[in-house]
Amino acid sequence: MRSASERGLRIVGAVVGGYLLTVSTVIAAGAVLARLGMARSEAVALSSMLGFVFYLALLVWAFSVRAAARLWIVLAAGMVLTAAVNHVLD
Repeated sequence: MRSASERGLRIVGAVVGGYLLTVSTVIAAGAVLARLGMARSEAVALSSMLGFVFYLALLVWAFSVRAAARLWIVLAAGMVLTAAVNHVLD
């Protein structure tokens, strides 16, 4: 059984960290799709719709991964990657 602190870290990572990563990913995906020639409004709409699926997948994965540390490492790496893409395309 997991300790209360690990459950708390998992909940915060899933809800807050997953939300922040999803927002950053949606922004990056919209910029990439627009750069690839898709109309900007369609790129934003598509990336926003896919963001709901991505957030749900992150929530499910966050509670199935063995260690909370791995969750936080993946969230941090994803944030760095999407921030780099956003910076390059900005």
